[in-house]
Amino acid sequence: MTVRSLSRRALLSGAVSLVSLVVASTRRAAAEGTSFDPRGLRFRKGDEACDPSVLSTISRELERRTSAGVVREPSIVDVGSAGMLASPLLFAAGRGSIEPLDGRAQSQLRSFFSLGGLLVVDDRDGARDRVGGPFARSVERELSIVLPDSAPIDLTPDHVLFRSFYLLTRVVGAKGSAPSVRAVARGNRIDAVVINQDLSSALATTGTRWLLAMDDHDRELSIRFAVNLAMYSLCSTYKDDQVHAPFLMRRRAGRGVPH
Repeated sequence: MTVRSLSRRALLSGAVSLVSLVVASTRRAAAEGTSFDPRGLRFRKGDEACDPSVLSTISRELERRTSAGVVREPSIVDVGSAGMLASPLLFAAGRGSIEPLDGRAQSQLRSFFSLGGLLVVDDRDGARDRVGGPFARSVERELSIVLPDSAPIDLTPDHVLFRSFYLLTRVVGAKGSAPSVRAVARGNRIDAVVINQDLSSALATTGTRWLLAMDDHDRELSIRFAVNLAMYSLCSTYKDDQVHAPFLMRRRAGRGVPH
């Protein structure tokens, strides 16, 4: 299936009505100074695994495909910093195990999740068979402490994350694809998504070019999954209950937490 036919299929699936919802919500947010600002999260000082260009790609593609108001040059923040709370989406890419988090970092993560934020954990050393590497395993270990009542689950394509904007049947990254993605959940709310296919390398750029050569079809699917992640962080489970999407945006803004 070509990228062009994928686009037609997405439109036929109802993407037009969704764009109307997103534009209405994001225009309201922009008027309040709350443009979407995905931020990179570093678990280690000076860690270069979280590439700023990946965040810029997410912002650019969300703006281009949905007309959402975005911050075009998102920032990277350190775990435990106040900047963690200034975005509905934190993107943490890494290699190797992380050290146990201190009390402040744990507290800030709890606050982030309590505000409805989504943490995306991208294991750049994950295996093609979906087995997480040391980075994913160590982050999940820390999340089990921060969110002791949460439960790790596998999300399949029937979950709202796979249809928050595009209808997808798998997650695709630079290291292949998988029919499901691991997540940390509390009830119906997903707090963290753990990706083992190195989504970062599929989205990273250098100047005006992609950093890694990939099949165009797979690249498009990687971008679409990234857009779905952004949409989920903005509107939560709006596909199941769309009437609450504007409310969620207002609630975040009303708490003084800019996007």
